[in-house]
Amino acid sequence: MDGDGKTVSREELRVLYSLADAKLENNQFKFDTNLEIDGNSGLEQATDKEVNTIIRNLVPKSELRKRIETIDTSKYNRRKSFADKVQSNDIDEVMLALKDKLSVGINKSTGKPLSVVQAVLMLEQCVDKTHDYGSGCKMFTRMTGIPASDFSRLRCMGDGDSFTLGDWKYDRGHMTNGKTGETLELDRVFWRNTTTHTVPASDGYFTYIQSYDDGNGTKLQFKYGDDENIAPTSASVTVNNETKMINYNQKLRVDPDVYNFLEK
Repeated sequence: MDGDGKTVSREELRVLYSLADAKLENNQFKFDTNLEIDGNSGLEQATDKEVNTIIRNLVPKSELRKRIETIDTSKYNRRKSFADKVQSNDIDEVMLALKDKLSVGINKSTGKPLSVVQAVLMLEQCVDKTHDYGSGCKMFTRMTGIPASDFSRLRCMGDGDSFTLGDWKYDRGHMTNGKTGETLELDRVFWRNTTTHTVPASDGYFTYIQSYDDGNGTKLQFKYGDDENIAPTSASVTVNNETKMINYNQKLRVDPDVYNFLEK
């Protein structure tokens, strides 16, 4: 059930009919031969966890492994203010707004804007390939056209890294933009494909956006409540001194560029 109302696949129909056929009796689903949808049907009563369990059991593993997508940006109003975008309960819209807002420049190798969060991952990858911090920065700049420098270990091994990317400075997960006053808290991790329904379904490197402050009163604090999915499950969003909690639907597919993932 990918949310695309224009197409219905065989696998989606199998899940739909299975849910519709199940009755909830004494908090357990009972399957019968009568297709009847009412307030006591599995379709009405199933939780997200139960729906996903049925999906994992009915949909072929080859189909489940296709958990990468490119977000269709045409469905979003790109003229909305940033504050309005981040108050959406559509996590794709929120993450896309952050990607646009956090652009560090145009990546000359793709001709597209590059988020500073994704740039952090790419720079790390360059350093791994060259086995040298200075050479890694030069490789990144040659590849993207975006300046990177001052990459060095802090204090001792294990303390973390520090470097600059355009106008951004990175120091052990804390990023600041001296021109705009923006701040970011990040956490870089190695991502493992551990189950048949891990999203994304491959090993790689992932950067969590823990929090963001635009320096003008708009703040986001993300919560990641699913160890097998890189998408946030909820966020605390502050706009105009008003804070509210927003819950997001579980993601079954993610856009790696928007969710800051690089496959190994």
